[in-house]
Amino acid sequence: MERNKNNKNISDDFYSKKVAPAFVKGGKGGFDKILSDVRKLRGLKEENIPIMLKTHKEAVDFIHRWITGDDKRSFASKYLHFHFPKLFFIYDSRAASAISAVAYAAGESRKEHKKYIKNPQEFDENYAVFFAKCFYFYEFCRKNGVPLTTRQVDSFLVEKANGIIRSKKRR
Repeated sequence: MERNKNNKNISDDFYSKKVAPAFVKGGKGGFDKILSDVRKLRGLKEENIPIMLKTHKEAVDFIHRWITGDDKRSFASKYLHFHFPKLFFIYDSRAASAISAVAYAAGESRKEHKKYIKNPQEFDENYAVFFAKCFYFYEFCRKNGVPLTTRQVDSFLVEKANGIIRSKKRR
């Protein structure tokens, strides 16, 4: 729900008058119904990935249909991370730009991340690939004695992206 110059709902009332009511009223059962399956999960595990990716896709679709008319994968990932911090990685342009290099550095050279997303067309494909690469890195760290939280993975990716930006500015 980032405000932008093309958005007709630029006022400070956007969240209270547009977003909040849509989350309560929109669709059958409102936004809360989308979260029902993910609420049952007890940890970031490979077998839970399809449920998490399905939930993210449904959140993006809900926001598109009931609130903005735009695909808001970043907002959806942030919302889901806020409510389920142990399950969702935060997608944004900086993290997305860094994850391939990070996964590759962790040994992911043959697209091993694809094993985590059997049917990418069922999900928001950009987020699904991002999530799978994050999970690969998350698992790599855990298996090598450096267990990270999803938030630590997010922070690491942003710092990596910032380092790339800084190195380009020095050239």
